[in-house]
Amino acid sequence: EPLPYLASVLAITDDFAAAVLYDPVKNDFEKVPNRLRARQNPADDLAAARAEQGMRIIERELLPLERPDRRALEETYRTLRQIHAEAYGWHPPELRRGDGVASRSMREHVRSWINEWDLRRLDPGYSPDIEVEHLESDYRESPELETPPEGEVGEGEE
Repeated sequence: EPLPYLASVLAITDDFAAAVLYDPVKNDFEKVPNRLRARQNPADDLAAARAEQGMRIIERELLPLERPDRRALEETYRTLRQIHAEAYGWHPPELRRGDGVASRSMREHVRSWINEWDLRRLDPGYSPDIEVEHLESDYRESPELETPPEGEVGEGEE
């Protein structure tokens, strides 16, 4: 149900569809709805339909994000600096920026700026050296995080 002034923004990694939805082993595009429908109850039938709809949206309506250019970075930096100043009642220092523009996502830049401002606000004499490392996506399932649906008994339970 739509709510006024509320929007959702969702993000997935560039390789998600290939690695999860269409991977020959995982093949979630086929397996997820089939598993849900196999339970043969209206709630899971609805969940299967919604899962299919969500996967079709990923397949057809995905909007790849471009790396920010210098102008977008500078505009975002100035806006965030003002927001941070107002939120904490202080004057965030100017930060060194401009290196690695093409290789970093907007998220990496924003997190780096906010982290440095937060650290400097808490300790004005501190000069942090923020490191950014690339993490590989890992789509393996973690059975220890799985919980059986309500009313179903999990392995080892009786």
